[in-house]
Amino acid sequence: CGASLISSTWVLTAAHCFNNEEGTAPDLETGALASVYFGSNINTSQLEADAQVSAIARIIIHPSYDPNQETSPNANDYDIALIELSSAITLTPVALLAPGVETPAGIKP
Repeated sequence: CGASLISSTWVLTAAHCFNNEEGTAPDLETGALASVYFGSNINTSQLEADAQVSAIARIIIHPSYDPNQETSPNANDYDIALIELSSAITLTPVALLAPGVETPAGIKP
């Protein structure tokens, strides 16, 4: 799964990245065993020299996320998760709007 670094220790991604094999519920225990890679193509056998890697300290799934297609009327909704990294990343996070700042109608942030 792809993700966006939103601070030196937090990543925003999709909740479905942590679904169990059946795709019916998040499996945070298994997900927490993963690592997050920055600045490298992890499909290669060697990481780039400037790549950064962090273990996952915590995963927070939106409380209304329920991917079970058979039981959930909104199985594709609320598909968002936060990952807290166990070590800080030195890359520049994506720019976010400051709290309380509103985007005028018709303007893309």
